[in-house]
Amino acid sequence: MAIFQKNNLLCKLNGKFRHLWGAVRSWNWKEILMIGTVVFVIILFSYTAVSKLLGYEKFVFQMRLAPVPFMKTMAPVIGRVLPWIELALVVMLYKEKTRLLAYKASFVLMVLFEIYITWMKVVSVRTGITLPCTCGGILSRMGWEQHLFFNASVIVLLLLSIYWHRGKYPNKNNKP
Repeated sequence: MAIFQKNNLLCKLNGKFRHLWGAVRSWNWKEILMIGTVVFVIILFSYTAVSKLLGYEKFVFQMRLAPVPFMKTMAPVIGRVLPWIELALVVMLYKEKTRLLAYKASFVLMVLFEIYITWMKVVSVRTGITLPCTCGGILSRMGWEQHLFFNASVIVLLLLSIYWHRGKYPNKNNKP
């Protein structure tokens, strides 16, 4: 009797597992990744933009410490414009009609951040001076290597999303 009950329980579990596995296999993983990327980038840009706006003086001060002449002179302008660009991208990512353009613009912005972080890491290695991150909020606590990996991951997600979005809407303008 106990063997029969064990087999019955195993059959039930096997049936449940097959049902769940069938459901998971039927999911559209590309769509899930694209939506996840949108949500993640919206949260990321919203958080960093608000952090930069609220800590404007600190943000500008830290940018002026960077060993890049352009950054030293343009820090106040960048400090005002960059958070608003991030917030504009948040709105564009939210809307389906502008999502592809927002993916592309977010990709470019993340590549620019990656170049900046690479430059800061090179300066840090060559001079031994560790400069503060200007990212804002919790992200500013990351090391340069962590930033490089984090940004590279976001760049890959954005590239995949751009590629899949174009495949999803193969018409002339890639719009729904």
